[in-house]
Amino acid sequence: MSSFPQGQNNRSCGESASSTYSSNLGNTLTSMKRLIGLKFDSDQARKEMARLPSSLKFCDNKINGGVGVEIFFDGKERIVSVEQGAAMMISHLRDIAKANNAGQDVVDWVIGVPPYFSDQQKRSFLDACAVVGVDCLKLMDETTATALAYGIFKDMKKEFKEDSNNYTLFVDIGESAYSVSVVSFTKAKLTTLSTQWDRNLGGRDFDLAIAEWAAKKFVEKYPSAGNPKVSFE
Repeated sequence: MSSFPQGQNNRSCGESASSTYSSNLGNTLTSMKRLIGLKFDSDQARKEMARLPSSLKFCDNKINGGVGVEIFFDGKERIVSVEQGAAMMISHLRDIAKANNAGQDVVDWVIGVPPYFSDQQKRSFLDACAVVGVDCLKLMDETTATALAYGIFKDMKKEFKEDSNNYTLFVDIGESAYSVSVVSFTKAKLTTLSTQWDRNLGGRDFDLAIAEWAAKKFVEKYPSAGNPKVSFE
């Protein structure tokens, strides 16, 4: 997430932004990965925006028809596009990588994106990279990136069989999406055999289901709770 503290002329990203999120909801851009590349009036964008804080003022980005957010920054009302917000996060990641690489800048990038990304979403993500001068050589599906990291680790430990394929099922349940992939490994390569996903099933949906269940039970037990004139002693 990217936060624009009111009354200040600097922004914060990542962990520093999350620390002020609850007190600066209307000025904090989040869910960029969920919104990037979507048209403002698309069903998916509408569904996603409805799940974010009502204090966020979403608007139609007239430049590309995508999603923008009205924020107050450096004494002025501004519109920040989702692509600009993603660019800020990419720049922040570059700073983290540089700080953990003996001060050496990262020259070439391979970035993981959700397997459900459309061509338009991928192009928008590459645009965000270009905004901050990041040379992204390839966008890799997150399922493939996971399998690659797993394969390198297992190969180093010489755990793959010499004379047959090794099949592995990867299941990823994140905060907002769910994906499953079946991958075949040999000592020479990996092959993704199948990938499926649900872009709208994740931890937040489990939280919402629990909250709705609790609210329903509360109303059943206290049917007058919906009356604002009722007070509980």
